[in-house]
Amino acid sequence: MLSNQYVAIKVVSKHEHMSIESRTRLVREASIMKSLDHPLMADLFYFMEDESNSYLVMEYLENSSLLDLINNTVEEYEFEEEEEESVDDKNERNTTCTYSNQKSNKNARHFFKIKALDENIVRKIFVQLIVALEFLHNVQHVAHRD
Repeated sequence: MLSNQYVAIKVVSKHEHMSIESRTRLVREASIMKSLDHPLMADLFYFMEDESNSYLVMEYLENSSLLDLINNTVEEYEFEEEEEESVDDKNERNTTCTYSNQKSNKNARHFFKIKALDENIVRKIFVQLIVALEFLHNVQHVAHRD
């Protein structure tokens, strides 16, 4: 039983179009997660279901996620004229991306300013990912699908 502890709860909707295969994968994923014990992986405490949702009650990890770290390095701006890719002196790369707007079918141009992550931080994160994947693949014989 948990007490005085924050948890993260992943809620997965059981929408009417959820296939039996998808539900089976979710239950299998929860079972595998519950069996894992590794310092670089969040613990799964409980897996519960009701009529409309499945709930994975997991260890709460403070600070931000890897996705937050990556997303905070990218700033997006719209612009009128096409700009060329350039690199400035502050380890920031400017690049453009053209995509088709599905509503108007017109091309929109965006300017992305990407701030470089510190190489030591990236190296540490990469090593942690490899160690965790090595544990999953070679020790637990589990393939990570994400």
